[in-house]
Amino acid sequence: MQENRLSGSLFALAAFSLWGMFPLYFKTVAEIPALEMLAHRALWVMMTLLPVILVLGWWRRVRKIFMDRTNLKFMLASTFFLSINWFIFMWAVANNFVLQSSLGYYINPLVNVLLGVCILSERLRRLQWLAVALAGTGVIVMIVIVGELPWISLSLGITFAIYGLLRKQAPVEAMPGLLVETMLVVPIALGYIGWLWYGPGLDIPAVRLDNAPLLMLVIASGAITSVPLVLFAAGARRLPLSMLGFCQYITPTGHFILAVYVFGEPFTNGHLASFAMIWLALGVYSIDAVLNSNKKSGEPTSVR
Repeated sequence: MQENRLSGSLFALAAFSLWGMFPLYFKTVAEIPALEMLAHRALWVMMTLLPVILVLGWWRRVRKIFMDRTNLKFMLASTFFLSINWFIFMWAVANNFVLQSSLGYYINPLVNVLLGVCILSERLRRLQWLAVALAGTGVIVMIVIVGELPWISLSLGITFAIYGLLRKQAPVEAMPGLLVETMLVVPIALGYIGWLWYGPGLDIPAVRLDNAPLLMLVIASGAITSVPLVLFAAGARRLPLSMLGFCQYITPTGHFILAVYVFGEPFTNGHLASFAMIWLALGVYSIDAVLNSNKKSGEPTSVR
């Protein structure tokens, strides 16, 4: 048991740390428009996962998802929200809004709580209500003091929370599920890429066959997206979900550090006040999670 916990912790730390460094990669391909990069990312994630699934002998699991109409409906919806989340995140990184990305993934657990109330008719405990109120105050501080509506943060937090809720309704494993999601969107992605390459000339594709370095970076998006997922799946099998819930804060912390200390995005006293309220909210949320750790966790699977 201790060995499983140790290896699980290492896998989870590696996964969330890699997700926390995602802005570094997407900065290197920032010259590619977000919609074009989204199409390529879906294509190369599918091309990366497909042989892995076949080698592991998991194709039956993928086929089972396609054969279950109810699950497939939820997967279609989850694909839609995952695509929006990916698009907004890549656009935010390319346009120097990594700090808002960080805030979005900090507030994501609290959005999950609100969705549980609004959609699943769950009842919140007092500390959970306090955490949500503090997070809401943090957003208001951002609007009033900084004069900035954190629409990127809210969009990322909400779309990923809805994605997690949909995946809970279709309980499929992480890798087969992501493969199905990318397979669902790849026909559209290929159509868009083909239109860019061979269309009426209204758009010039950023990714071309004669630009080998950029093309290789784009192809690498498949492995870069898939490897943390594999590590996360390995960690999730060995750790309780409550521990995974704490590990997830590594990702937005990585984004925060990169935004402020590497990319040099503005971080004013107003930003500090807003983030402080969010961090306090997460502290209260975490205390409640510890006090109620014997109850079933409602954290969604992470697929950044």
